[in-house]
Amino acid sequence: MDRKSSQAKSEVTESVEKSQKPPKISVFRLFRFATLPEIALILCATIFSIAAGALVPIGIAIFGDLLEDVSVNNMANIVSLVLPKVKTLLYLAVGLSISSYVSNCLWILTGESQACRIRSKYLHAVLRQEIAWFDIAEEGSLNTRLASDTQLIQDGISENFGQAFTMIAQFISGFVVAFTWEAKLSAVMLTLLPSVALTGGA
Repeated sequence: MDRKSSQAKSEVTESVEKSQKPPKISVFRLFRFATLPEIALILCATIFSIAAGALVPIGIAIFGDLLEDVSVNNMANIVSLVLPKVKTLLYLAVGLSISSYVSNCLWILTGESQACRIRSKYLHAVLRQEIAWFDIAEEGSLNTRLASDTQLIQDGISENFGQAFTMIAQFISGFVVAFTWEAKLSAVMLTLLPSVALTGGA
């Protein structure tokens, strides 16, 4: 009898926990606490993140042309051939450094500001609860949520979110640069991607 009652009690507890499980929200709903100036900064950070990702394949392609000029041409006119590409690589490196630095700064700035606002709103919501809520709540749960949970949100809406835009832009830019420089070779390599993915997964 006791075993049945304990089993029924555990089933009720599991059903209650499942019913109390918070619903999933979209990624962009995480930014609902951002103000208009912060949204403007987020848009700027997104542009800089995309620029940082798009410049990497372009630099690799120009560096490949530079190595080809060095290996094929003679030493008489090598300076006139190499110097423009070296300058272009220098400009790309400066642009990539500035884009990466500015995007990271903006993402971190807006992420910390939103996380601070979330902590403040959560604390105000907790303080408005009845006394019975504090009796039922676990000890230290408020500190845990204020520290760890909001930190997880901050990590998700700051530089890690910007890295996603950088990787996507780098992926798309890589395909564009590859088909612009060597379309036939890129098409052949693209047909081999499924087999490479299957063998790599195995």
